[in-house]
Amino acid sequence: MVDIACFERTEGTGIGYVLSLLENLRKESGAFTAAVSLSCACSREHLESAFEKAVRNFQSGRSRARSAEGEFFRVLAMENQIRDAIEKCGISEADGVFCIVFGGDGLAELSGAPGLKRIPFPPCGKGKLRAMGFSSEEDLLEAVAFFDAGILE
Repeated sequence: MVDIACFERTEGTGIGYVLSLLENLRKESGAFTAAVSLSCACSREHLESAFEKAVRNFQSGRSRARSAEGEFFRVLAMENQIRDAIEKCGISEADGVFCIVFGGDGLAELSGAPGLKRIPFPPCGKGKLRAMGFSSEEDLLEAVAFFDAGILE
């Protein structure tokens, strides 16, 4: 099971605070947690696809990363280097809006966290797809699958 939600940080809420909330959630639940920049996330389906592939790779021992989260960022960013993938798709102070991917169903408790406002998933328009290097969401999802299969490097 995966729970995905988008959040907006209120003024004065830093990334360190968000990451500490996620770390606490991960420690309490033992579940997968990742905060993703919207510049890297086109849709809920895009994030679900990367999550499923990363968890499958990690559980089968095919992961290139030492954690399921690292493998998730690698697959999502379509980068072989985990550091590059996290830099590309992880959140930074510039991200006022971001997504959280949680391998469970505990994101409801974050909805009431001070400094965070849960928002609907923003649509992925043609401009965003072009900026990501794709003409359609189908092309993006296919590229993620090809990257995961080792066909696309």
